[in-house]
Amino acid sequence: MVGHLVWEGATEGQRPTVQPSLSLLMEPGPATILSKLQYLVSITSPDSFNRLQALRSRFWSFVEVPAGALGAGPP
Repeated sequence: MVGHLVWEGATEGQRPTVQPSLSLLMEPGPATILSKLQYLVSITSPDSFNRLQALRSRFWSFVEVPAGALGAGPP
């Protein structure tokens, strides 16, 4: 996992904030991977939320994580 893209509100055209994964920061070259993620966000704008989920790639996948699910432990 590279990180999370977080949309603070439902404003149309709003770009997400990239929150890098802690495990990524321990890897060599995280700036390159984060730069590619920022690029993908920019080319899918203004509808990044839907367009990133529709992206078909061997290297990238995007799924929706409901608000509040981050950091939630097992039930």
